Amino acid sequence: MAAIVIVIGLKLAPSPNVTSGQVLGGAGPLIVDRAVLGASIYQLFFFDTRLILKRLASAKTTIFSVALLAIAGFGIDRLIGALAGIAAGYAMQEYTTQSGRVKPPVSDSTLKIGPNDVEVPYDELDKVELDGNKLVLFSKRGITRLGMSRGYGAVMSPRLMTIFQKKFKNTESVHSTDASRKQDN
Repeated sequence: MAAIVIVIGLKLAPSPNVTSGQVLGGAGPLIVDRAVLGASIYQLFFFDTRLILKRLASAKTTIFSVALLAIAGFGIDRLIGALAGIAAGYAMQEYTTQSGRVKPPVSDSTLKIGPNDVEVPYDELDKVELDGNKLVLFSKRGITRLGMSRGYGAVMSPRLMTIFQKKFKNTESVHSTDASRKQDN
């Protein structure tokens, strides 16, 4: 199992995080490499008029690969085997996620939407909030919360402000160091 995890780790490229894709003739979309909705993992594309959530890994892939390999590892070598199975399941899920990513350059017309992908036109959104590492979309259908990695919010905020204008609200939380500094003043 350790060999499988190491081989998968060597094949994985570093994650691109948040990027602004470049297309011929201008600026491309804002691309977020990883956002979590429920137990599914998506790649986000913020175009001029719509948001595309491209599914990279489903809940089944995420949960079953880890659980199945943990159970198999437990049957083979008890606790150490279960831990190795969890590590291998996580590595396989990361490999699946990275291999499914759309690589820039990409444009609104070249991105193909699959059956498990979600398209959200900006006209359907009432409000968009960035709350720390969560992107919250308010629409007539309800509220959708997308979890992202730490630090993505600060990088995305200026670009989201230009995309959504009056619909966008950044609710940056006050960090403990900032709070103590303000309290001292």
